[in-house]
Amino acid sequence: MLSEGIPSLALLEPNEYKYYLISIDDKDITKLTMQLTTIHGDPDMFVSTTTTTPSWTDFEQRSINAGLYPDLLIFEKEAGEDLAKNFYISVTSFESSSYSLVFFTESTNGNIGIQKLLVGRKQKGVFHINNDLDTPDVPLLDQPSLTYHFQLTNKMLKDGKEVEIRLNSEHGEFIYLVEAEQVPLLTYDFDEANDDQWIGGEIHHVAIKEEDLDELMVDTVEDDRDETQFDFYIKVFPLVREIDFADGPITQPYVFNLAFYDEEQMIHLQEGLP
Repeated sequence: MLSEGIPSLALLEPNEYKYYLISIDDKDITKLTMQLTTIHGDPDMFVSTTTTTPSWTDFEQRSINAGLYPDLLIFEKEAGEDLAKNFYISVTSFESSSYSLVFFTESTNGNIGIQKLLVGRKQKGVFHINNDLDTPDVPLLDQPSLTYHFQLTNKMLKDGKEVEIRLNSEHGEFIYLVEAEQVPLLTYDFDEANDDQWIGGEIHHVAIKEEDLDELMVDTVEDDRDETQFDFYIKVFPLVREIDFADGPITQPYVFNLAFYDEEQMIHLQEGLP
């Protein structure tokens, strides 16, 4: 069974199937999104709510992107029918492949599922830009967002070590905000010259250092400081402006990679030594 927001990584041999289950029991869930990200090869995803082993000939939705972009399969609540049911997923490939599979939900109370970042593992995000704008002068307000979570301890930052967050745009520009202990909120007067808030087409690094945790540990007993865990959240938005719609609707997805790296777990190479 898949757990919400936690990526499942897997390898496939040619013509092998792997099966997954998502069980939704909350009737307030309004949207379920499944994301298949190709690492290599060309895996295909099939989803059904009726058969436990969906396939090429028996499915309700299937992936179509051939590994070029992450595949998003979305189920939305409809009148008279909720999403409180089981969703059966199969992933297969004609060739050796590897992939990451994750799901998240949205509910009537505004809650959006948070995805867990695993240290050193890039996670790909994709936005299909909303062209049906309620606020055409500030189109950013009408766009979706993705939220990620990871945990740090003070011990990971001892002796000058850093934890590094890297966001790389494959297509499009993005705003991303990082905050401890709570999900960050977008402020609409953001400064586009602030590199901590937006990124174009290059890799961008944000480093978290030991002093960044000092304020969080004011009430922490000295003996517990090294092992105390702190929650960090990253929120990513597609950065779209009014001028971006001048030539018509935006049809190409905005795609990025996001990861964080713990210096303690990195392998340190010495010059000339293999």
